[in-house]
Amino acid sequence: RKRSADEAVSTEAISGKRARKIRQEAPDWVEEYKAYLVKDVDDPAWQLCVDRWFVYKVRCMKRGPRNTRLSSTSKRPAIIPLWFKKKLLQDPAITDVGEYASGWIEWWKELQPKERKGDPWSTDLTETKQSLTALKKPGNGPGSILAVVVGLRWWEKAEGTEVDWKRAVEAVSACL
Repeated sequence: RKRSADEAVSTEAISGKRARKIRQEAPDWVEEYKAYLVKDVDDPAWQLCVDRWFVYKVRCMKRGPRNTRLSSTSKRPAIIPLWFKKKLLQDPAITDVGEYASGWIEWWKELQPKERKGDPWSTDLTETKQSLTALKKPGNGPGSILAVVVGLRWWEKAEGTEVDWKRAVEAVSACL
């Protein structure tokens, strides 16, 4: 039976044989990114988002190579590709978190398929499920969905942004 977008895909919520299988199939680097993403962020919605990325990533690895780059990078915050080059799983020093958050928000809007341009924060995906393939890029670099999730982590504490962090987390999570 296929799970709906509303059902939790948390590896903690998945029990028994299936959970062990998902964890066993995950390469070390995927486990390391997952640990980094949840470190010091105590938010159930964020945990679900990271778990969904984790399960998505493991499933994509089984399918083999395919187009792994996001189509739009012109509004991607410059710090994201620099962070991936360093290959250190540590938060970067961001001097103005609010400005960074605004940049990330603009990038997220740019990435949306045309059906979601009107409301990129919607978690109702019934009309756009097929077009979300534009966002689901399974690579492990600055042009992948991982970059979106990593970049989202960095502005958790930003205030006064166009959209609050929790709503952005829910939107990204729904797309996974």
